[in-house]
Amino acid sequence: MSKFSSTKKKVNASTMQNLKLAEDTVLKVKYLLPYGAGNQKTDISYTQGESWARRAMLRDNEYNQDPIQNAGRAVAYQAGNCNEHANVGYTLLAASSLNAPLLRVSDADEDHAYVLIGDPRDPTWGEKDTVVVDAWVTHPTAMTLDQSKGLNPQPTPLFQRPPRAQPDARATAALANVSPVSTENVNKYLLEQRGAPEIGQPLLRHIDAYVDTSKFFNERVSVGDPSTRYQSSALSSKLFDKIMYFTIEKENYADAAWRGNGFRW
Repeated sequence: MSKFSSTKKKVNASTMQNLKLAEDTVLKVKYLLPYGAGNQKTDISYTQGESWARRAMLRDNEYNQDPIQNAGRAVAYQAGNCNEHANVGYTLLAASSLNAPLLRVSDADEDHAYVLIGDPRDPTWGEKDTVVVDAWVTHPTAMTLDQSKGLNPQPTPLFQRPPRAQPDARATAALANVSPVSTENVNKYLLEQRGAPEIGQPLLRHIDAYVDTSKFFNERVSVGDPSTRYQSSALSSKLFDKIMYFTIEKENYADAAWRGNGFRW
């Protein structure tokens, strides 16, 4: 962490609450999508191609533009790209009443999706009190938008909820009693719909030969400085690093799997 400045950033008390909420939400998304991202190199390598296969199966068979409906199906497939990670985060948060707007956005500069608690267009929040929820990166952390690594949300959100909106019953129902898709069914999909071998080294070789791996990423963080500590007048400064401690062991194994996979990506 020596290259980081460990700066302290002052925010209001409600933003501190939303940072904690974002941290908890990202952890829940990681738990609900245990195979990870279908386009992150480390996740694909660590799962022997299963994260890619599950994301492909979801989008081929059950993709839905509605974020809440898509979130429920993503949880069944237990994997997804940034869209699915954002939709699950949005749905988890839509199941509660928040003190700020809830926005599901796409980025203006990159092909990326994430969630905002707050609204950078509104001076009540602005970039400094709008909190980012981005569980797709491999080492996520709760942060305010002005502390992100260049995130630039589109001016018009794809979906949004106003402050203090009543909990969305659809959001609660979408994530309740979800039956996960089995690896056996994923292998069946690979054979019958993709003409691909089953999960394992044969699938990784197939991906290397036939899939556009230029669309795979190694995106670790979306925060500019992971050492930033947030402080409000009511609370002492806090480093929102709980996610790292819960995920670091798996991510270290995943990184080693990627570096040793033997493929050009």
